Amino acid sequence: MTPHIGRRVLALRFIREIILAPTVIGFTIYYLAWQFGLTYKPLLVVGGVIVGWPIKFSLRVRYESWRRTRRASEIGAVTASESRGKLFGDIDVVQEVQEIDKNGFVGEWFATQHERVGSGTFSGVLMGEYFMTTSDPGNIKVILATEFNNFEKGSFHRESMASVFGEGVFNTDGELWKMHRSMTRPFFTKDRIKDFETLDKYAMEAIDKMKRRFSEGYALNFEDLIHRFTLDAACEFLFETTLRALDSELAYPHTQSNSSGQIPNRKVTREEAFSQALIDAETVLSNRLLIGESWPLLEFFKDKSEPYMEVINEFLNPVLEEGLAKHAAQTKAGPTDKEATTLLGSLLSKTTDRDILRDETLNILIAGRDTTASTLTFMVFLLSLHPEVFERLRAEVLEVVGPTERPTYENIREMKYLRAVLNETLRIYPPAPFNVRTSINETTLPEGGKDGKPIYVPAQTFISFSPIIMHRRKDLWGPDADEFDPDRFIDDRMKKYFVPNPFIFLPFNTGPRICLGQQFAYNEMSFFMIRLLQNFDNVTLDMDAQPQRTTSLSEWKTKKREVERDLLAVHLTLSTKDGIWVRMNEVSVPE
Repeated sequence: MTPHIGRRVLALRFIREIILAPTVIGFTIYYLAWQFGLTYKPLLVVGGVIVGWPIKFSLRVRYESWRRTRRASEIGAVTASESRGKLFGDIDVVQEVQEIDKNGFVGEWFATQHERVGSGTFSGVLMGEYFMTTSDPGNIKVILATEFNNFEKGSFHRESMASVFGEGVFNTDGELWKMHRSMTRPFFTKDRIKDFETLDKYAMEAIDKMKRRFSEGYALNFEDLIHRFTLDAACEFLFETTLRALDSELAYPHTQSNSSGQIPNRKVTREEAFSQALIDAETVLSNRLLIGESWPLLEFFKDKSEPYMEVINEFLNPVLEEGLAKHAAQTKAGPTDKEATTLLGSLLSKTTDRDILRDETLNILIAGRDTTASTLTFMVFLLSLHPEVFERLRAEVLEVVGPTERPTYENIREMKYLRAVLNETLRIYPPAPFNVRTSINETTLPEGGKDGKPIYVPAQTFISFSPIIMHRRKDLWGPDADEFDPDRFIDDRMKKYFVPNPFIFLPFNTGPRICLGQQFAYNEMSFFMIRLLQNFDNVTLDMDAQPQRTTSLSEWKTKKREVERDLLAVHLTLSTKDGIWVRMNEVSVPE
């Protein structure tokens, strides 16, 4: 395998780009001064270097802009509308995005820029680097499908993600990506994703834990609980072992106390430390993407993801070693017709390379845990605000599955309203609200250009695309696009908006890199919600238990943007800042 470039090498390369040209300019000024007989002064060189950088920067930005405009005109295209800052190098834009990401929801900045430039596709220049972003479905279709081979993750994405994702399936391109994809795909068979025994075991453990907490009189952080469920289920699916995250005690609301008048004490367990390390590592990666090419400078002396990866590897390495030992013993015993029951076992039938095994299993673990937990968290949040949807959904569960029976694959396929509620949650809160690609060769995008002309895309251009913004566009989804209404996936709006243009809904990506676990995720989410609705007949937000916010979460319907500033966070996948604290009413007697 080709090793990734170290962060210090990347930092030195970035420094070279910043310093080399200004230094040349500085010495050129000195040489010209010497030629004209001026007295040598060291400060002249230093001054030349200082002024050389903005000179070089400005010349480069202007030249690249002129070159893009000329090339676009040559091929009958236009450049994308620009969103520019007020300060030199658009430093104010970098600061604004980082501040919003810290104290609000970074998607708001992108949505505001789309509104300001009046286009679903715009461009900018941050610290001299040209970028583009789009929420136009026709452009996203080109990027992900029709010109798939011309768009890759790119070197910036690969290197900034390497300390966590390594060379797993989500962080590779070209032939290496194809190799990883071919290794992983066979495990996601129809029979495998229909096996609900593991899901039922952990779903019922989670629900029993909820019942105990509610019987104590406390609210519960549903996001925390569902992360435990998806982590335990994913670990067994991948490794046939588990962290037993559901065994550790749940946190209590910060305002609540026990019968002794004290908030119950609890220690952070190994399982919680592992779960939090995954979140913290992803947060580091998300920050690198926001910072841009200069991120190695901020981590020159220490990799910020390193302490979190130590916690992750403390669990992962023994699991891999045990798997390798079992595989070696089985190989020594002779060939067997027994099919691997875990992803790790399936991978071991193809390779024993520790790096490949580590990268691939961690990639799938993070994807399997985060995306499902994100959707279920926001689904419960939205149901708490829309009791009429909860009641209708529960009625479908009781009609199709019954009050206690374990749901089957056929049950899930039959439940149209459940699928509609899931899709509507994924529309409003897609687990991956942003994604990125880099163009390999120059090309054009069909939508968003002035006068209907295509938009020119230079080679090696970093392009972000945003499902969360696209999913909320009223010109794509209708005037009620801001509302939570699952019926849009059932009634005439489905034929009017979605059927003619399926690329307006991309919660699981599309094209050759479409999520391998899409159907497994739908089954897991459906199964858990069925079990939840069998055991509880309502859900409400506990606003007293929620950490202090500037806006009440219950005002989501009328103050969506304000609420989401307090609510939403992104660490690669969509999550909340402080959890969703809820209460539910347990069904005491089967109906």
